[in-house]
Amino acid sequence: MNIFTLITPLTYFVLVVLWCLILFYISREYRSLKDIQSPARILVGILAIDSIRTLFESIYFGSWYSARVGFLPQWLFELLVQPQNVFIPKAINVISAALIFTLLIRKWLPELDRVEKKQKKQIASLKESELRFRLLSNATSEGVTITENGVILDANPTLITMFGLNSVEEAIGKHAIDFTAEEYKKTVKQHMLSGSDVQYEVVGLRKDGSKINLEVREQKMKIGDRDLRLTALRDITERKNSEKILQVAHDRFKIVMDSIESLVYVADIETYELLFLNRYGIDLFGDGVGNPCWKILQKEQDKPCPFCTNNLLINSDGTATQGHKWEFKNTTTNRWYSIFDKAIPWQDGRMVRLEIATDISERKVMEEVMRQSKEAAEQANESKSQFLASMSHDIRTPMNSILGIGEILAETNLDAEQKNYIQIINSAGEGLLALINDILDLSKIEAGEMELEAIPFDLRKLTNSSIEIIKSKALRQGTGISFEIDKTLPNQLIGDPQRLRQILLNFLSNAIKFSEQGKIILTATQVDKKLLRLSVSDTGIGIPEDRIKTIFEPFKQAETSTTRRFGGTGLGLSICQKLVKIMEGKIWVESKPGEGSTFHFEIPLLRVPNIKVQPSQDDWSHVEQKINHTGLSILLADDTEENCMVIEAYLKNTPFKLTIVEDGIQALEQFKKGNFDLVLMDINMPDMDGYEATREIRSWEQKQSLTPTPILALTANAMKDDVNKTRDVGCNLHITKPISKKRLLEALAIFSS
Repeated sequence: MNIFTLITPLTYFVLVVLWCLILFYISREYRSLKDIQSPARILVGILAIDSIRTLFESIYFGSWYSARVGFLPQWLFELLVQPQNVFIPKAINVISAALIFTLLIRKWLPELDRVEKKQKKQIASLKESELRFRLLSNATSEGVTITENGVILDANPTLITMFGLNSVEEAIGKHAIDFTAEEYKKTVKQHMLSGSDVQYEVVGLRKDGSKINLEVREQKMKIGDRDLRLTALRDITERKNSEKILQVAHDRFKIVMDSIESLVYVADIETYELLFLNRYGIDLFGDGVGNPCWKILQKEQDKPCPFCTNNLLINSDGTATQGHKWEFKNTTTNRWYSIFDKAIPWQDGRMVRLEIATDISERKVMEEVMRQSKEAAEQANESKSQFLASMSHDIRTPMNSILGIGEILAETNLDAEQKNYIQIINSAGEGLLALINDILDLSKIEAGEMELEAIPFDLRKLTNSSIEIIKSKALRQGTGISFEIDKTLPNQLIGDPQRLRQILLNFLSNAIKFSEQGKIILTATQVDKKLLRLSVSDTGIGIPEDRIKTIFEPFKQAETSTTRRFGGTGLGLSICQKLVKIMEGKIWVESKPGEGSTFHFEIPLLRVPNIKVQPSQDDWSHVEQKINHTGLSILLADDTEENCMVIEAYLKNTPFKLTIVEDGIQALEQFKKGNFDLVLMDINMPDMDGYEATREIRSWEQKQSLTPTPILALTANAMKDDVNKTRDVGCNLHITKPISKKRLLEALAIFSS
């Protein structure tokens, strides 16, 4: 046996083994070839089949070798002794396959590398996505879980904290229902079984047993062939608590709004949409929320109301005004409402009109009744005033003649009996005049027309003059009268001396009237250096305790027989009380029946230091001195002959020159002709009254550029309006009839310059 015989089968065997190793490598990498085109797959298949055939041939060759050494039959050995029958074709087959495989590898190896790189990149991207998901789930404020069939596969740290767990491992493997409150487990299970994306709210159960409000969002996801669910849980406990607080506030607001017996509604300023209507409004108009307010509240309207207040609620810069108050009669309900409108921001930021309308129909009815009553009262008061003015004028006119003639007669030579008669006439006239003055004073006070002066006066002179006026009457009936004054009181005060004298004279007159004997004491003191107190005490009949409370009421006296026994109307004390009240003081009485009474009044003490007090009207000497050196030309206009006679008698034996006319027309004509220094003008005269005559005189003077001549209104009109009217038309002074000689001469002395 030669060397070739031995090497050939051995070489063939090595090649077969090498080929098998290559096929094994190719088979191992076969999965990488799935992306190569179909020709490559076919070629690989052919090589695989050929490799199997080659394997059987190798076995056959091996059989030859075995026979050579004695294991094979003789016929087989004979066949194999010729190596060319096996080795040469197989060598060619192996070499061809190797070449083809090399070509395939060189052609598709880059593709294999690209596929491998792509797979690695996908794996890296997947890992990166997983990392990002993990970072995001860890960073989010929501709890995140991944579940499969309800079982938790993974969870983020937020969920662990949310449920009070110690680690993620405590959640993994548990069912999501385990973290749900009992009453919500059925709901959670239904959503999980639905397999769809859902969002709902549940109550979660923490590890310590406490509950937490959760908003749940579930989304289905598929990884490979596994159906998973991604769940995000948000803690809404705080929101739920806020909602509860808001709901409680809303319920309270609704209770309050529905309890208000007024219409309350909210409407959009731009669209007029009705946004809110309380129960009162719903019961009245129906639930019209969402409709235009004018369509619900004004059923007769087919467009926005012309009286809408929207334009009054917003300033030009877009800010809200302070609101608008008004009254309106609704045509739907036919009732009156007091309305307050204001612009406020609504919950969505737009401006709306809040309106609160309160039914005032009953008030309107009452106002109408009161208006009619007021008109009736005013008419009655006007009638009363007209009556009082007429009564005063009609009584004062003859009283002027009566008292004037009585005063003139008293100056003549009369015997004792005649003087007594004249005194009776004058006393009765003065009493009647006092009654008229009391009635007018009461009327003025009740009408709020009483005005007080604030001028300097001497308190001691005022009290002394008051005592002097009634002293003779007290002496005639045997009643003593004295005056006591606090030495610390200043001489000079500020006030209304005329009204103070009126109060003192009333107190003193009553004391004399109800004290037939004994004594009367007038005292003046100061209280706490702030108040002036004047008191009049008597030793008269006194006042019963049950009558003291009513003693200051009009037309009331201590006993029903008082008027018959002592006379009087009961107006004096009522007027005194009202005057003291106007002076911001107080008045009261202390009395015991059978022992006497003391009347007090206190007013603020107003001092006027270092003021020289002018001579009082009671100082007659300066008046006579001035008159004796004055000769005035006086025009008297009066249609009453008796009054003219009185004035003429008063001016008798004086340097005054008097010209008398009967009406305003004559007064105007005579004034234009003559050169008069002063005019005494009656008011109520025929043809042309004193008002018109005075206006004409003032107009003529102005046209002639003359200095105005003093005009004194000498009239029986004594009301406040009468005084103002005479001043308005141009009179310099208003003198009320009846007028005494002394008062007339005092007035003339003022204008004698």
